[in-house]
Amino acid sequence: MKGILKEVISHLQSNKAKYCRITHKRGWLEYLKDGDLVFTAQELHQTLRKIIDSDHMRPKGNKLFCLRRKYNFTMKADKSPYRTEEALERFIAISNEGNFYNQIPIGGGKESIDIGIKENDSKFIFVELKPWSSANSPLYALVESLKNLIEYRIIHERKIKDIRQFKELDLIILAPKKYYQTYNLIDNK
Repeated sequence: MKGILKEVISHLQSNKAKYCRITHKRGWLEYLKDGDLVFTAQELHQTLRKIIDSDHMRPKGNKLFCLRRKYNFTMKADKSPYRTEEALERFIAISNEGNFYNQIPIGGGKESIDIGIKENDSKFIFVELKPWSSANSPLYALVESLKNLIEYRIIHERKIKDIRQFKELDLIILAPKKYYQTYNLIDNK
């Protein structure tokens, strides 16, 4: 689990019935049954901002929001991808040259936007990618997307680095059908 997200989750009151609503599949499935998120959207926003804008978590580095494409991915001895999400992300970037970028540094270290799409000079899309099989629930993916958005905003607010300020930012969680079936968001047909 990434540092910022681990910190955010530890500060939120996200457990109910012994399961974290953000990190555990069972917590997600129980949320679908009872609709109780356990924390409010405002609490989530405040917690993200507080942690991301702290001295030890604030975005840093010369490569922040550097639009780039990475094509190589790690393979196992049997020639299968070590991380399917990484291979899928690379494939999407290669297949959509021009305005598609991947692994865009947003917080320093390993904090990156999976895929970024520069739709035009005023609109940018942050894509959080999940592979066929993922232990990250849709709520975890949503929190991760919001983290990236808040990091982007803090870079501007704090003038950490002079990066393009887009008028419109969209957040998308992209995953194969199997991912959504696993988390009971569509029928298993």
